[in-house]
Amino acid sequence: MEVILSQLSDFFKSYSGPVLFVALSLILSAFAIHSKLLPRHVRPHNGGNVKQSTKSKFSIKDALPAVTIEPVDPNFDWEKEKPVPYRPFKNAPYRINMAIQKADPQNIIVIENTYLKSTKLRERIMNERAEISMACHPSAEAALKELYCTVTDFLMKKYPMYFYTKDNGTTFYNKIKNESFPLDPTMEDRLEVLKFLGRTIEEDFIILLKNGDEGELENEYVWRAGVSCYPSGFVPGEKFNKPLTAIHSPVPQYLERLKVSMNRFFERLRVHEFVVRYNWSIQAHTNIFAPSMNHGTRTVASVKPLSPEDLDFNKVFMRVEKQCFTRLPKTKADIMFIRTYTTPLTRIKAENRAEDFCGAIDGLSDDFAIYKNKILWGDAVKAFLKGESSGSTEKVYDFDIFEAQLNGELMKN
Repeated sequence: MEVILSQLSDFFKSYSGPVLFVALSLILSAFAIHSKLLPRHVRPHNGGNVKQSTKSKFSIKDALPAVTIEPVDPNFDWEKEKPVPYRPFKNAPYRINMAIQKADPQNIIVIENTYLKSTKLRERIMNERAEISMACHPSAEAALKELYCTVTDFLMKKYPMYFYTKDNGTTFYNKIKNESFPLDPTMEDRLEVLKFLGRTIEEDFIILLKNGDEGELENEYVWRAGVSCYPSGFVPGEKFNKPLTAIHSPVPQYLERLKVSMNRFFERLRVHEFVVRYNWSIQAHTNIFAPSMNHGTRTVASVKPLSPEDLDFNKVFMRVEKQCFTRLPKTKADIMFIRTYTTPLTRIKAENRAEDFCGAIDGLSDDFAIYKNKILWGDAVKAFLKGESSGSTEKVYDFDIFEAQLNGELMKN
């Protein structure tokens, strides 16, 4: 069909009038028949049964060219690689939108100096809180194993000094952690594959599959598998096997402003396309595994605002999520990687960003101020940033949130 269309201009030069009309009609009819005969993409529906989605518009022509992953400099040292200082806040009114932008495919997964402590913490969370931090529905097993191959291939290409094969190419080896796992996960239990991925990268990940066209899940993508060790104000286990609308039900204005665009985004995401968005929040505690506390509710009467004098602002954090999205080539599953960064407010102030951050806090609409729990920390944080209070200590020091959580208790949900 592509060849026929490419030759149309030469063909039509020789004809005009009725002959041209007949020829064009025949070609368009042939194209319509050809399109109807093409098989539609099939996706899992409702717990593993396979149902054909008559509304999916995905085709192989939507795939972008494959990306070549470039290795880091041979002198790269993960222990010297500082976390990227993302600052996604703006001194302006908060706008409810997806705020997506093109992502650099070279940085979907990154190794930084937090790697060893963070992945050890992730392993602890998966061991002690497996019921809420990890899951894989049978319908997502193929996608999970494709993701495993994608991640291990990425790591070996991007960081070849730390990740490579052993045992005649049959084993994937992680030199930093001195761990091995079969390179081919085909025969491995899906939960073991989840655990290995979860303790090999710092990024949480979610596998989303499209349902069919019936019932309340119509046109919805569903969280079918993933590892979520660093939740912020939600219990991952309660979101598993739920569609996007149910997952985002606590988010203000989601139904009115985001539902349609978000479902359309996941529907149109292409193979080899990489997209990123960022969000920020404040937490006045030292838990990066935070299934509770970080979000407020409309019953705010009982919330007592924090006093700045009671807070050590080395331990009050701006929490940023870097959320990257792509689509797998074989299973066509949509993937979301979430990298969580915590930056103490002492550093934000030292960067001379206090005025911008206060503007971002004041720019939160009433419903998002409640959702982000501003009533709890807002006045205290602004007092510190404006220099009206030094908090409980004037001393500035580095607080290791991963070390603290490794040696402390995990937050209850």
